[in-house]
Amino acid sequence: MWKQFSRGFLLLGMTVLLGMMWWVQVKQNAAGETAVSPATSAQASIVSTLPSTAVAQESDGITDPDLVVTPAPLSPAPVGEDFSDPVFGTTLRRLTAASDNGGWATHIYSQLQAFSADNAYVLLIENETYVVRELPTLALVGGLDTALWNAPRWHPTQAHTLIHYDGNDDTTLRLQFTNVDSGQTTTMFTFPAPYERIRSNQSFDEISRNGRWLAGMASTSNSDQRLFAFNLETMSLGAELDLSADLYAGPCEPDPDWGEVEPDWVGVSPLGNYMMVQWTRDGSERCSGLETFDLNSGAFVGRVYDGHQHGDLGVMPDGTTEFFMTFELYHPSGSLSLGYRLLPGTATASEPTYVQVMDWMGDHISCRGMNGACLITTTADPSNGWSALEGELFLQFTDGSVQRLTHHRSTGCGYWVQPRASWSGDGRFVIFASDWQQGTGGDSCGGFELGAGDAYLIDLGADAPAANVRYVCDCDAEADAACVAGNDGNSGDTPAAPWQTYEQARTYFNANIAAGDEIRFCRGGAFDLGASSGIWRTTSCTAGQPCVIADYAPPWGDGSEPRPILWKTGDGHGFEFSNGGNALADAGYVLQNLDLRCTTCATTDGWGVFLFNDVNDVLIDNVRLDGFAIGVHSAGSNPCDPADLQCNGRNDRLTVRNATITNNFHQGFLGGGDDLIIEGSYFENNGDGSIFDHNIYLSYSSRVQVRGNELYRSSMDGNNQCGGTSLVAHGHLADAVITENYVHEDVGGAGQGCWGIAIDPGYSAAESFTNVTISGNRVENVGNVAIGLASCANCTVENNSIIHQQPFAVTGIAVPDRAPGPGDSAIDAVSIRNNSIVISGGGTAVSLNEAGTGNHLIVSNAIEYMGSSASWNCFDVDWAGGGYTAVSHNICGFTAGEWVDGVGDLAAWQALGWGENSIAGLPGFSSSANLFPAAEDVPLVDAGHPTLSSATDANGDMRDSAPDAGAYEWMSLANLFLPLVVGSSQ
Repeated sequence: MWKQFSRGFLLLGMTVLLGMMWWVQVKQNAAGETAVSPATSAQASIVSTLPSTAVAQESDGITDPDLVVTPAPLSPAPVGEDFSDPVFGTTLRRLTAASDNGGWATHIYSQLQAFSADNAYVLLIENETYVVRELPTLALVGGLDTALWNAPRWHPTQAHTLIHYDGNDDTTLRLQFTNVDSGQTTTMFTFPAPYERIRSNQSFDEISRNGRWLAGMASTSNSDQRLFAFNLETMSLGAELDLSADLYAGPCEPDPDWGEVEPDWVGVSPLGNYMMVQWTRDGSERCSGLETFDLNSGAFVGRVYDGHQHGDLGVMPDGTTEFFMTFELYHPSGSLSLGYRLLPGTATASEPTYVQVMDWMGDHISCRGMNGACLITTTADPSNGWSALEGELFLQFTDGSVQRLTHHRSTGCGYWVQPRASWSGDGRFVIFASDWQQGTGGDSCGGFELGAGDAYLIDLGADAPAANVRYVCDCDAEADAACVAGNDGNSGDTPAAPWQTYEQARTYFNANIAAGDEIRFCRGGAFDLGASSGIWRTTSCTAGQPCVIADYAPPWGDGSEPRPILWKTGDGHGFEFSNGGNALADAGYVLQNLDLRCTTCATTDGWGVFLFNDVNDVLIDNVRLDGFAIGVHSAGSNPCDPADLQCNGRNDRLTVRNATITNNFHQGFLGGGDDLIIEGSYFENNGDGSIFDHNIYLSYSSRVQVRGNELYRSSMDGNNQCGGTSLVAHGHLADAVITENYVHEDVGGAGQGCWGIAIDPGYSAAESFTNVTISGNRVENVGNVAIGLASCANCTVENNSIIHQQPFAVTGIAVPDRAPGPGDSAIDAVSIRNNSIVISGGGTAVSLNEAGTGNHLIVSNAIEYMGSSASWNCFDVDWAGGGYTAVSHNICGFTAGEWVDGVGDLAAWQALGWGENSIAGLPGFSSSANLFPAAEDVPLVDAGHPTLSSATDANGDMRDSAPDAGAYEWMSLANLFLPLVVGSSQ
């Protein structure tokens, strides 16, 4: 049975809210929507967790939780202008003026992040429409069609990206990214059957701080509701639990009065450790309270809380322990209390730690900001006099201290004027809604049921809990002409008094840095690293509060200065994160907006960034690495220290993003580690012409993502010829995704050993590759293998475009691309589907010539041969050995050669029982460089396998019931540009 509470503000009010259908998919649930706090972007100042006493001493506001204060008369300044609360001393700003015309504007919800990760934008709802405004100008961002957005959330690590679902106007459910700067929306994932429509209230959760996980609930075609976790790095589903079929047909008993009670919300924990399900039923039996589940398997882990009132998920000051803060109903005093409970919970519920006893006026909780603190909103009833904390916004720290910020001055008479304050990830901004009539007898809901109010901002500015930053500026070679050098005798704590040398900064970092602290080099400056060891190592940084090494705008600049240049002119590495001796796990480094160059590196020493001995949670963002022996080397480790139970001897969760890695003597990127991401980066001229050198060289990794990169001029020799594979993996690789990369060479600029992408054995020890997906890549004019696999099981090559105009022959897709060694895994269950291939120089389009244990697919490929060699083959398969589930629905046009090597034309192939529904003829590409269908009636359209084709095409668009062959599904203008829809249903 559900608990019945005597304090009405704690109840959900679901009867009213679920009866409302708003044309825009906005958050309507007025209670209990708990979500997780996104991490501050590396582009923003990352805030450290200070003791609350330090905050109280340095910040405006009131730190006495028992002091009774009443609201002073205060009128808000015009929109965009700052004004001050005379009682608390905090700075406020009105963001909107919707209420001036009887309308309303607000941020979305207390447990959701209103601000982009770099605080450049704020997401609002204005009169039932999602809008994005710039901060601080408040200019409306144009070019955003938000009408069909469902559950938009800021991406925690991609500062100007919003993640949302599409509208529920059809039965295809899509996860989409919208870039606020460009206005472009991209479908990142199309949910498979039986998913149909997102349940937006239950799915309005936050994303894990590292940007890896989200979770939600969707209706399905079999009339069930599916709870799901989704991995944003692999773009794949994790845990999936059907409400009726899995939970209520299994461990959960239906409620005797309410039947199969649905969740109130489904989310993920802040650090991405658990899927969280908050049920609207209270109690300690299954499907009650706040439960935790394994993100991948869906297994029940524990129960954090046995109720469902307002609360939010946060991280303790240690950066690793997750908690849930809520309004505790059963404090021994009989009063309401704020308390927190630790994740993942127990079989019944975690025990509470009480941090604040208060009157019965709890409203909303937001743990969006710094570790160890939550932002609290309370209600007000001044008819019986004011009490401490009443009608206020205040920061509640897990050590029991508070920082009281302002009276919100809202009647809270309707949903849109409930203040439900939220806090920016870096702790600087607080946003809340108000009709600004509290204490004056006014009531904005008189003529408008849900209230007429506006969004307001508290700018904590320099008073916000801040990182400890040290500034460094020097004016070595190629520095800006206006550069002013610092001095190592300076304090280094302001841009006006910076240190001068890299070595001073490195020494301070190793001896004094604390979690969340920053070292910043001046833009326009240049630094000689000399013979420094380059070792930056501390145990103080954490994944939740990483230490930052980045740039800053110097006071002598005009804002146009380039990234700081760091010259390596002696032995050693630019930045080495390692320790000597046995491996000790450490975590939490951000290297950002730097230009690292080596002028004296030999072919065997000097690496730009070196990770060794179990270094985890590292972000390398917008960094140039040029002229080293290796650009980035994520190496292995010595044996783990027996006392370090966290050590696994691997560098896990390394992200290389928006980097430029060029002209390095051997490798651009070398190494591995679990959950490695390389994205949006440019690689050129890495390697010395050897077949052993590469732009990207992966080894021994799980859950790798290599996506959206450009790879060019790999391992160039003295004759300006590419000699080594551009992207290669050896050793062991599991659950890897290599997608949307542009791998290319110039015509005449590639030797035959200059392969494009190769995932294959290369060592004397046994090697294996499992669950590898190579999709949506464009591979142009490389050596004699464009995409190659060997020793690969359950691997997929789909939606790739391969163009070959070199004068020598090529195998477009080669499986195996080389013979296995002793102990290497066999090839099994390889799918080659929906690839588009155009070849001029001869060879074979698709070779899958080792049957292995079978289950191979070769379907829906579109191929054109433009040459005249009689040795040409569309396919090379081990047809006599069997082992193929299907080799059909392909299309290949050629004037010389064979359909299948050693078999002859398509008719001969079909006479052997293969090639069903295949077509011998030109596919109908737009051109030899544009492999999109030229028209709606070309042969490749609707020519794909009806059930075995890829679910989406290379653009992420859903294929229809008659899928096309090749990488791209034909889209008419009606499909590409959907009509404006005023409303959508849930």
